[in-house]
Amino acid sequence: MIGPDLTHVGSRLTVGAGTLRNEPEQFATWLAELDQLKPETGMPHYSMLPAEDLRALGAYLEALQ
Repeated sequence: MIGPDLTHVGSRLTVGAGTLRNEPEQFATWLAELDQLKPETGMPHYSMLPAEDLRALGAYLEALQ
């Protein structure tokens, strides 16, 4: 397994075991700064992506109900 289970991640109140609120912008932060926010997660960070792509991914993840 490369990363955390994202099944129904959009229906959770928080991400990263309570690290951030479940909101699209917070997901974007999570994706960009994962190695700093929760290094033990095992999921790679995506800080190399443009901010627009991170926001789009955050919106997608938040929609996974």
